[in-house]
Amino acid sequence: MALPLVQDRTQPTPVLRAERLRYVYEGGDEALRGVDLEVHHGRRIALVGANGAGKTTLLLHLNGTLKPTSGVLYIEGEPVEYHRRCLKRLRATVGVVLQNPDDQLFAGAVYQDVSFGPLNLDLDETEVRERVEQALEAMDISGLRHRPTHMLSHGQKKRVAIAGAVAMQPKILVLDEPMAGLDPSGAWQLMGLLKRLNESGTSLIIATHDMSFAYEWAQEVAILSGGTMVAQGPPGGLMNDPATLAHHGLRIPWIVEVSKLLMECGLLPASAMPRTRDELRTALLTLTRRS
Repeated sequence: MALPLVQDRTQPTPVLRAERLRYVYEGGDEALRGVDLEVHHGRRIALVGANGAGKTTLLLHLNGTLKPTSGVLYIEGEPVEYHRRCLKRLRATVGVVLQNPDDQLFAGAVYQDVSFGPLNLDLDETEVRERVEQALEAMDISGLRHRPTHMLSHGQKKRVAIAGAVAMQPKILVLDEPMAGLDPSGAWQLMGLLKRLNESGTSLIIATHDMSFAYEWAQEVAILSGGTMVAQGPPGGLMNDPATLAHHGLRIPWIVEVSKLLMECGLLPASAMPRTRDELRTALLTLTRRS
């Protein structure tokens, strides 16, 4: 059963809030069953769930690509209406990057593809050029501006797709499995680029199957299961219960698993639950020095 989100009126209005979103595909398949989600300014949110949980369907609702069967989406407290003007505002606020960049790239060259979104915001030529240049620089692909998109590597295509979203200067950037298909070096570089975007104030929502990444990276984790939002909150409180996670087709992050084993062996105090590799390493080094 979903845990309802109760909006705290003492807190700032979320940039984006989904309330009881329900979506039924043609044929009767109910993909979302009353989903709630809140996204505040500058937050890093990991959306986790087993295959078929509804993650991609939910992401496509966040910028109006899909219209809910019922429920309401709010931008800064105002309900979204599915007409051109409101959807234009929503898509300027929320940028979505799909898992497969080939589903998103369509222009002949990189510069054309990245400039498509800003051009549709009716900006003047100077503003469009500035946004595109900033996005290319942010994604470290300025040297690819004239490269045909079909001649890019998979990792380069991912960066171009993200640059196209960044050029819209969204307050929220939503990414569906951004590290899928990347080698470790490419994934590391991409996360560094996204880190800089987040530090500049952009909220990030990343759908991922990588529970360890979600545990280390996210400020909040949203767990989706069977089209229902099971919970949303700090990873330390949601990702330490193996039985609950297994019930939803997930497993605890390796850092939690190793830390619990060390605690059972008396090698790590129960009060020290590391969140990152560096924190785990520091805790072990501290214990080694003491012994």
